[in-house]
Amino acid sequence: MRSLIVRASAVVTVMALLTQTACHRGASSASFLSLFGLSKKPVVVALVARPDVLDPFTPHEKLRQAMSESLKRPVRFDLCLPIQLEPNLKLGFYDMALVTPACYVEMSDPDRFDIIAASADCDGRLRHAALLVTPVDSDIQEVADLRGRKVAFGPKHEARTHHAGLALLREHGIEKADLQLSIFPVPGSLKHYSTMWNLALAIQNGEMDAGFIDELAFEEFAADSPTPEDPSRNKLRIIARTKPVPEMLVIKSPKAKPELIGKATDFLLSVGETHPEALRPLLLSAYEIPTADLCAWSERRASEKAPETPPE
Repeated sequence: MRSLIVRASAVVTVMALLTQTACHRGASSASFLSLFGLSKKPVVVALVARPDVLDPFTPHEKLRQAMSESLKRPVRFDLCLPIQLEPNLKLGFYDMALVTPACYVEMSDPDRFDIIAASADCDGRLRHAALLVTPVDSDIQEVADLRGRKVAFGPKHEARTHHAGLALLREHGIEKADLQLSIFPVPGSLKHYSTMWNLALAIQNGEMDAGFIDELAFEEFAADSPTPEDPSRNKLRIIARTKPVPEMLVIKSPKAKPELIGKATDFLLSVGETHPEALRPLLLSAYEIPTADLCAWSERRASEKAPETPPE
């Protein structure tokens, strides 16, 4: 009898330690409990690590709770590196993933992972674009005039001011090699800026001939700044817009059960009305049905559709 009590105590202790030391937030203990038959197998949703987000779990906690309630199953959000995402989706370790558009198109085979929903921002916009701007007095009139010029891009790998910008150039027959490239950090590099503020000033001051600015950031610039240290909309001229880009995407594993994905999709498409408080920490207002041209902005798609020879 004593040995049975000791064994039972040991099991409880191990379970407690596993729960306390689990590396995932939310329903972290669900997978351990399921091993003992005490809970349903959790639905696992991947959150791809982003260098600008130190704690991705807290903003997603209300969404996780609402999803678990709707699916009537424990839901666990797992943090992963971009390199881990694709193999774990293929193997079915992740049922779904919340990813940025850039993360999605940079996968080796994104078409294998269907998009089941796209998020709308706080103002209800499903997508918005980047603007290709030049100094107001520039002789550049159209995209084709950028050949051999210095063009500024936003943060490297960012969807709108990097990928969509390259796609727009390629649609007009301009490849990366056709631009005047930078020698830093290595020769032949595109010129990237970490903030839209610095990017706009570089164009405004003539350091760069043109550049891609997120249209929401452009709208926040003063129409006529009294100081040269601040960007002014009236000192910049818009010559083109990229195709619009969504905020976030929800993609599914090819091994996820259709019944689960159907229920998850129904939840996402209604969560803006049923649980709006779950989206506020994420600065979102809703999830919507993805359209056929959702990734038309990507450089890869532009490459697929680009003519074999540049247009005259």
